Amino acid sequence: MKIIIFKITNLLNNMAYIETKIYKDTKLNIKNYASNNFKQIIKEVGFNNFNIGVLEIYDFESNDINIINDPEVQLKKNNYIKLFKTDINGYNNNNYNKSFKPEKNKINIFYLFKITNILNNMAYIGLTSRKNKIQNNDILALSNEQLKNIIDKEGSDHFKLEVLREYQHKDLIDVNDEELLLKKVKYINKYDTFNNGYNNYIPFKHNFK
Repeated sequence: MKIIIFKITNLLNNMAYIETKIYKDTKLNIKNYASNNFKQIIKEVGFNNFNIGVLEIYDFESNDINIINDPEVQLKKNNYIKLFKTDINGYNNNNYNKSFKPEKNKINIFYLFKITNILNNMAYIGLTSRKNKIQNNDILALSNEQLKNIIDKEGSDHFKLEVLREYQHKDLIDVNDEELLLKKVKYINKYDTFNNGYNNYIPFKHNFK
């Protein structure tokens, strides 16, 4: 899997935003790569007042989309944040990938969930803030790439979704926040979904399969 590190710059004030994404085989433009939160800022200022540039593209030995959370990936990103000082004079406000300050008094809700194959009891532990996917029991959208491939072949009838924990927090704004990822790791270990399930990556550890 290829990871891209890029910089989006506000041409009016030279403030910039450093981010990492899974590299898509599409034209490099803001609409394809900017996060939804940052797109809101861009819309307010105007798309024509921003440009996007590649800082680095590299291969990573994993096909799990959660590889973005790996410390090695985050370290590379943080090195660029420090280089361009975007945590001080830009849109990156700290080194934990909290790119935007939460709205004052807004409560953000996150769901820690488990998807279980009822035929073999193998499971996947995930995190999401997408309430509609939980409410609609959208197992495919909440799965990682490995599980999606299995569901595509076998169908979703023998998979069940359950919410293990619901977290409400006004300071955490992203499922990649360290506090939330540590909770996810706890449940990956509890249900052993790395060794005997569909989690093929453990955040903060160089564990892949």
